[in-house]
Amino acid sequence: YQQNKLSAAKASLVPVVTNPVVANSEYFAQCAFALASVYQACGQADEAAETAEFIVDYLLKVRNMEQLPLAQAFQAELALRQGRLAEALRWAQHYDPEPFVPLYRFYAPHLTLAKVLIAEGSQQSREQAADLLTRLETYLAKIHNTRFLIEVLALQTLLQETQGETP
Repeated sequence: YQQNKLSAAKASLVPVVTNPVVANSEYFAQCAFALASVYQACGQADEAAETAEFIVDYLLKVRNMEQLPLAQAFQAELALRQGRLAEALRWAQHYDPEPFVPLYRFYAPHLTLAKVLIAEGSQQSREQAADLLTRLETYLAKIHNTRFLIEVLALQTLLQETQGETP
């Protein structure tokens, strides 16, 4: 997915997501987030939304309350990607990114919060996004997490652009 090899990503992810019993819940959820992202990137918004809903339903079915907030955060990410800002904002109002924990795998809800705050577009939300991204940058640099640090730097750039700081 991150290399934009969407067909290959889909081929790798579909078998895992269609048979969640063989994987642990965390691995399954991350694969499902990736598959939903592939569907969204391919213009298959309905399939992406169905996959995100399937994740939540599955986690409720197996009573995995530890992964459930992550799946709900991903639903907000997808809502934002699909232009449903109000839905993403409702999630953001109740999400607390603290304490920072090592980010790994495919999806990190902290970045969704920053994206929602940027998309909301008020001065206050942009300030909140800037503060969150600065703290994430410091944290990720400290733990040498280049994968998510790149995304944080990209989001900082997008935020600066929304404030008219094009250089």
